[in-house]
Amino acid sequence: MPTIELIPDWKPHFVAIRDTRVSAGPLSLELFEGFPTLHRDPATKAKVTSRPEWVTAELPRELRYEMDHVIGPSPLPARTSVRVEADPETVTIIATVQNTGASIIDEIELNPCLAFRHCPEMADDTGERLYVRHEGRWKNWLEMRRYVHVGWHANVQMFEVVGRPSRVRDLAEFYNDSKWGTSPDRVDAPVAARVHPATELAVGIAFDRSHKVAGNCNASHHCIHSFGLVSDLCPGDRRTRVCKIFVCPGGLEQLWQRYQRELTPLI
Repeated sequence: MPTIELIPDWKPHFVAIRDTRVSAGPLSLELFEGFPTLHRDPATKAKVTSRPEWVTAELPRELRYEMDHVIGPSPLPARTSVRVEADPETVTIIATVQNTGASIIDEIELNPCLAFRHCPEMADDTGERLYVRHEGRWKNWLEMRRYVHVGWHANVQMFEVVGRPSRVRDLAEFYNDSKWGTSPDRVDAPVAARVHPATELAVGIAFDRSHKVAGNCNASHHCIHSFGLVSDLCPGDRRTRVCKIFVCPGGLEQLWQRYQRELTPLI
C-alpha cells in the first residue's frame, strides 16, 4: 500500500513514496522536474526556480500546494494547483494549470520524475526492465530503436506517442538538441514502467493526456516519465491533468488493464 511523505533532507519539491512491496527504499517523485517550459525560448527550459509550500495535514494520504511558476529570467504567466493522493494501489497527481497572463499559452509540459535511485532493487542500467507499450505489446528498451548520444546521455531516451506530436517546434525538437534523444519508434500510450527483477511487480506512470514518455537508466536517477500536456490556454482559462503511478503485483498486463480502465484512452 503506497504512502507519501516529505523527507527533510530532500529538495522541497520531492515527495517520497513508500510501499512494502518495494522494500529497499522509497521512490522519489519530483513535482515538477521541468514544469512547463519552452513556451517562449528553449533557453528558459531551466529548472523551476520557485518551490512549493506543501499543505501536509493529510499525510500520509494527501499532499497539496498552489504556486505561481517562474521560469528563467521572467515569469511564465501560469498558476498551478497540485494534489498528490495515495490509495491502496495508486498514487494520483491532479494538476490544474491556469493562464494568469494576457496572451494565449500554446503548450505547457507537466514533467514529474519518478525515480528509483533510492531503491536499489529496482535499479536497471541497461533498460532490460524498463518498458513502454509498442505495437500492441510491452517492449523493453532493448527491443526498441533508440536515438542516443554519448556518455551520460547514452542511457536516456524519449518516446513520442503515436498521433500525439507536440505542435510547438521547441517542445518537439529541444530534447534531441539537448542530447535527450527521441526514438524513431512511437509508443501506443503515454505509460512507462519498471519491473522488479525477482517478482512480477510493475511500477508505472501515465498521464491522461500526453505526447511522450521517457526513461533514464543512469544511476543518478533510474527514473521514468510521462509528460502531461496542456494546450491552448486562453487568458484566464484553466485545465486539469491527471497522472497515476500504478503499483501492480500482477505485472505489466495488470498495469495495462488498469491504465485502460482508470485513465481515459487517447483517441
